[in-house]
Amino acid sequence: MSQVGFMFLAVGAGAMSAAMFHLFTHAFFKAALFMGAGCVIHLADGENSIFNLGGMKQRSPYLFWIFCAAALCLAGAPLTGGFFSKDAIFAALAGHGGWFHLGLLGIASYTALLTAFYTFRLLYLVFAGSGASETKGHHLPVLMLWPLLPLTVLGLLGGLLNLPPIFGGGSWLANWLGATASHLPAAQEWGLALLSLLLVLSGWLLARWRYRNYRAGAMEGRLPEFLRLGWHADSLVEKLVLRPYRYLARFSSDGIDRSAIDGALDLFAKAILAWGEYLRLVVSGRVSHYLGGVAWGLLLVLGWLLLTTVG
Repeated sequence: MSQVGFMFLAVGAGAMSAAMFHLFTHAFFKAALFMGAGCVIHLADGENSIFNLGGMKQRSPYLFWIFCAAALCLAGAPLTGGFFSKDAIFAALAGHGGWFHLGLLGIASYTALLTAFYTFRLLYLVFAGSGASETKGHHLPVLMLWPLLPLTVLGLLGGLLNLPPIFGGGSWLANWLGATASHLPAAQEWGLALLSLLLVLSGWLLARWRYRNYRAGAMEGRLPEFLRLGWHADSLVEKLVLRPYRYLARFSSDGIDRSAIDGALDLFAKAILAWGEYLRLVVSGRVSHYLGGVAWGLLLVLGWLLLTTVG
């Protein structure tokens, strides 16, 4: 979602060409990463937690290099498509000037740092070290790798469509879209490129320092475990929302629907059946029963007439 945030940030800055440029490059390398994740899950025999993986590079070196190339695009490594499209957004924010847009540039830079960190963390956790993925899982067919190649290549070379002037380009995509590309002085352009390089290197060094020797299933301590579990948000939702909702649903199902509503309907049905049984006894089909009924009716009528006459 951070990359979608970059796109909307570009739209907010009025840089439609930068937003479309990042959407274009992002479509290729993110598709390659998603398909690569499917290959990883296939190799790991359905294991979905990256913290329980490791050593996947030994299982499939080709998948590692393809996944690594797509990950470099996501991290915004220099000369990749993600680098040029992200820098176009940085240039659009820097071109406006003012503290507000500089603040947005700071937020975008921090987001780029986090993106680089979690991207390289993914590489270290899944492909480096050792883990359960080394010994279990399926064989990865070569046919599953072929679709990743063109997507990764397009992600790497997608920046050629909108190269900035400092790299000898003419912002072809912006001109084709009829939009105005952000043109900064060469010094500022190189400064933004250097900033992107520093962000990628910082994210890589942080991930390398923290996860290079990570062992699958290792305990991390209370604070990292607390952060990894998302501040226990899932358990809070389970206790405060899902569990009371289940109780309410069970009460509505057992107490109201089955006992009250179904009970009332069953009682009404039993009353109808009882009335039907009574009518079946009265309407028996025997003439003697009918004559007896007529006689009893005449006696009741005569009795009522006598009472009213005497009265």
